[in-house]
Amino acid sequence: RESAAARRSPADLGRPMDPCAQVRASAQRVARHARHVRLDALALERLARQCVAANPDAAVEFDADLHLSKSDLPASMAASVREALVVQSIFVTDAMNFCFWPDHELEYEHLAGGLKRSILADAACIDAGRLQALDEEGLRKLLEWPRPVPLAAQRVRLLREVGEVLEAAFGGQAINILKAAQGSAVEFVRLIVAHFPGFRDQASYQADQVFFYKRAQIVAGDVWGALGGGATFHDIDRLTCFADYRVPVVLRREGALVYSDALATLVDGMKELAPGSEMEVEIRACTINAVEQIVERIQQLGHKHMPVQVDWYLWELGERRRDEERNFHRTKFIFY
Repeated sequence: RESAAARRSPADLGRPMDPCAQVRASAQRVARHARHVRLDALALERLARQCVAANPDAAVEFDADLHLSKSDLPASMAASVREALVVQSIFVTDAMNFCFWPDHELEYEHLAGGLKRSILADAACIDAGRLQALDEEGLRKLLEWPRPVPLAAQRVRLLREVGEVLEAAFGGQAINILKAAQGSAVEFVRLIVAHFPGFRDQASYQADQVFFYKRAQIVAGDVWGALGGGATFHDIDRLTCFADYRVPVVLRREGALVYSDALATLVDGMKELAPGSEMEVEIRACTINAVEQIVERIQQLGHKHMPVQVDWYLWELGERRRDEERNFHRTKFIFY
């Protein structure tokens, strides 16, 4: 099978790899060869129209109440300091934005909300030095969760890595990654993946490399949303869907993703899928490809929605019905 490097032209070999293009292309290859997941064109068309109806102007719809925003911070604090703290909070949040389901009561809003309250009480709690000294009990207190957090050791390891790399390479502040990206979401993602091993979300499928970069891309999406969109990134449209375990539930419920009998039995029976297994990779890759096709159909309708906006819309649909729809695929993994 031809390698990703071989597919690049000689003129491209001296340029940095585009991580978002890698995600998009590898997901398409998996979808083309998938044995356990297929896409339904009519359902994708319906979802495209549904998405446009819900947000016809393609407005930036970011939950500012859930996340730390500049308006939450004292007006006496310099604007640049407030912006740096918002970006730091997003980076820390998304470093541990994965695998909530082993605790049936824990959801993303508990993680984000607990961290936001901790920051408002003590803005230094997410300083690079403090992150490097974090332990599991400190994590629990940081998130204001009453019991041990699932995969706590992994979350602590990743937050320590964030603190170490930020201090060593970016002056202790995630805002400096944003500055180094010079207005490019793709470059922002590339810098994160290049410097932080804990964000390198990849797999192998039929001897081919597959890229997801869910948490690295979602940092970019959340920064864009938190800072009001606009001039933050000039290429935010190049991000892909953030392949997790909530969006596939919605796509499947709407008929856009169709599982084989064998996969449906495992998912509906709440059996765990191994990270990197053929079925697990196909679900994530086909989710990305489905969102790409929805975006194409939206554009054919004359609208300008981007993958990040379609992802947010589908995720919100899943969140509204999460208590009644527990048939998501279960994989204990640090990447989603």
